[in-house]
Amino acid sequence: MGTAKDDVAICQALASARDHDGLVAHCTALQRRLAATAEPYPDLTALKLLGLLRRRRCFGAMEALADALLQAGGKHPGLRRQYAQALIDQGRYTAAQQVLAALADATHGHHPGEWAEAQGLLGRVHKQLYVNGTARADRAAAWLQQALAGYLGPYRAAPQRHPWHGINAVALLARAARDGTDPGPLQPGEAVGPLAEGILGRLEEADADGGLAVWDLATAMEACVALDRPEAALAWARRYTDDPRADAFEMASTLRQMTEVWQLAGPGPVHPTLQALVQLLRAALMQRDGGELRAPATELQADLRGLQTTDLQRVFGTDRYVTLDWYRRGLERCTAVARIGRDPSRGDGTGFLVEGRELCPDWGDEPVLVTNAHVISPTPEVAIALRPQEVVVTFEAAEGAAGQHRRVAEMLFHSRIGELDTTVVRLNRPVPGARPVPVAEVPPRADGRLYAVGHPLGGGLSFSLQDNLLIDIDETRVQYRTPTERGSSGSPVFDDRWELVALHHAGSPVLPRLGGKPGRLAANQGIRIDAIRAAIARRT
Repeated sequence: MGTAKDDVAICQALASARDHDGLVAHCTALQRRLAATAEPYPDLTALKLLGLLRRRRCFGAMEALADALLQAGGKHPGLRRQYAQALIDQGRYTAAQQVLAALADATHGHHPGEWAEAQGLLGRVHKQLYVNGTARADRAAAWLQQALAGYLGPYRAAPQRHPWHGINAVALLARAARDGTDPGPLQPGEAVGPLAEGILGRLEEADADGGLAVWDLATAMEACVALDRPEAALAWARRYTDDPRADAFEMASTLRQMTEVWQLAGPGPVHPTLQALVQLLRAALMQRDGGELRAPATELQADLRGLQTTDLQRVFGTDRYVTLDWYRRGLERCTAVARIGRDPSRGDGTGFLVEGRELCPDWGDEPVLVTNAHVISPTPEVAIALRPQEVVVTFEAAEGAAGQHRRVAEMLFHSRIGELDTTVVRLNRPVPGARPVPVAEVPPRADGRLYAVGHPLGGGLSFSLQDNLLIDIDETRVQYRTPTERGSSGSPVFDDRWELVALHHAGSPVLPRLGGKPGRLAANQGIRIDAIRAAIARRT
């Protein structure tokens, strides 16, 4: 059956191998074991497993395992805290609030560390409700005040031990001032400047003694933002993004704080160095295992402008030039990606521009649009496919095409769903600002990572990077764990040089393995671009 020690070793190995499905499957099997035995499961081991799932951003599996551990008699308050954390990161704020309120009551005066964590997560719930900006003014003010209470309570009790609580209060006070929202009653000295100075001073003292945790690096960065010291903030950000302890969970949380609370990605003017700080965080998140970046097209456009006009080596240093240049190239690929639907407001699929000659020498330099046959087809095999005459094509990230849409002018190539599931069309007019994606001349490496850029669920552009390990490849197809959702059909799939290797077309929890191998697996699948080129050559 295996022991708790075995569970940790197995899950750590699966996480290191980036085997998301294997990790989730093992935790699901553990849930069945817990239900079938009366033997208690060690709480500290349980917390390690939940922490591992959190770092890999497997929040659904984290919630299910925490629930099973609690049902099996787990007593440590950290189990309920991790359960609530999983709820928060899935957007289930009311359920998380109820769990955390009960936890805060149960731990107050008995378990100060867990009480502080529960209070801080209550602050996180109300902070998110506030920054979402969907409530009327009186409700928004109440949420802001409840968030401040969650953060300031532990910070007042032990400022040295809870700097992250304090810096969240600082960020909310600064946001409240910008919004004109009443923060409610505060104690003397609880203003942005004094709070940030105190937090930064204590962290600088601890740093001199070599005692900073990874969250402390992010907190020091944030304190410098609050104190209008952009160069110092960027220096701390460099240390934070270089630290191997900062995984995708930490990086995504920090980026969310910088963009949603501090609003460093707009609207309004932002210091160029603070814009650079956000770009650095985004690039670092994308290169973390489990990292996934979703941002409005306007923010991606602003990043691309900044990275085109900035001397990257001067601002970021030679050691970070490669990372930022890699991110810039990823942003450039976004300009060629289109949402495909029946009208400009919603999408049914994704497509992308390639120079015609990259697919067929006779097509010349004019860009052509590539997508799936089950997205656009002259003879639809499935109900969801659009006929060419009803297609509306929108390019969100190409600044010169903002607010415009295109139509299909000509069908160039079509391969049925059961063959290559590919359609290539010519559009009725050019797309200013779009840079057609370059085609890779060699297949992806067997140990490589793949990056899909599309319009999941018909919405805005998304880098889809979580668990993006290449699984298998044959002469026609490639399988990978890059997560995609409905609407991602027709997305370009890139190698780690941002060169096109495949056209995404399918995903399933029971996808047949390639090469006639026995069994099925949970994966996504793309059609190799060189197989598409060969098919076009045979027909022209």
